[in-house]
Amino acid sequence: MDHSSTSIMRLPSLYGSHNGTMVMALTKVVPVAVHTAGLPLAYSFATAVFGGFTAALATALIEWTGNKAPPGLWMAFGGCGLLATLLICRTSGIERRTIAERHAAAGKQRMSRLIARRAAVAGLAALLWPGLAGAAELRVISSGGFAAAYRALVPGFEQATGNTVSTGWGPSMGKTVDAVPARLARQEPIDVLIMVGYALEDLVRQGVVAPGSRVDLARSGIGVVVRAGARHPDIGSAVALRQALLAARTVAYSDSASGVYIRTKMFRALGIEDEMAGKARMIPATLVGEIVARGEAEIGFQQISELKPIQGIELVGPLPPEVQQVTVFSAGVLARSEHPEAARALIAHLASPAAAAAIRDSGMDPVAAPR
Repeated sequence: MDHSSTSIMRLPSLYGSHNGTMVMALTKVVPVAVHTAGLPLAYSFATAVFGGFTAALATALIEWTGNKAPPGLWMAFGGCGLLATLLICRTSGIERRTIAERHAAAGKQRMSRLIARRAAVAGLAALLWPGLAGAAELRVISSGGFAAAYRALVPGFEQATGNTVSTGWGPSMGKTVDAVPARLARQEPIDVLIMVGYALEDLVRQGVVAPGSRVDLARSGIGVVVRAGARHPDIGSAVALRQALLAARTVAYSDSASGVYIRTKMFRALGIEDEMAGKARMIPATLVGEIVARGEAEIGFQQISELKPIQGIELVGPLPPEVQQVTVFSAGVLARSEHPEAARALIAHLASPAAAAAIRDSGMDPVAAPR
């Protein structure tokens, strides 16, 4: 059930919580003489218009306007009518003092209290409805490479829009349970994907991600780390990096884009594929920095943005330019997103000039302009 459907169901529950006793209460507090006057007709008409037809009218207003807020105006209109009735009841004078009229006056006072409660509920509903119906709850799956910048930027988006964002993490590729391909295969409800750009582009071609929704957010290089306090190897050139890797006892790299590059291209470019086969390993579902911090690998490779937050390691530096691989992280809206406009707004926020500082602080370079 989507967020707007849930919102529509909440208001009838508020209405029904007190309306069930209203008819019985009226027969007790309103004099018999009034029963035959215009009150029953007015009450029945108001109940039909602002009660039974509310769901249908709310749906029609949303369809006609394309906006989820107008039903709140309808509820506010009903609330204003009830408040006006209450004001009339409270300000009408009671001139006659016959016993029957005193009973009628007492009944009117009790009626005013009931109407006040009803008006309060209607007013609360009118205030809450636009927020409940208009706000979206976005589901985002992001690569860990963009995590630090993302965590810094999302709270501002939530505060500015009233939307809420729930986030899952996983690599852009691979076979682990949290990897993007596995989540898509399980048909998880997802509105936005943030992942390696070329992998996202494949999903656009497959029709999984909406055409034209891809926006490049940041560029990230691969870094080299050692355990805190360990000697820093020389990695200033491709030749120096080759010697450092040959001298190392164990090497670790990620199971995402950086690791695929290390294993399939960099080792080959350095001419050490055979030498690394026995001591270099891919790390699934765990940050490489954590493996190095525990002493399970002497040298580790991963996106710098994923290495910076890890305690217990030291960044030796980026790969030398001759063998560096820059990864572009991009965001896109899923074709089956339930909140495509809110999803696009989130991506625009992450790609805005105001986001550049957070992206730089995380160890990446912001993309100058959306793709």
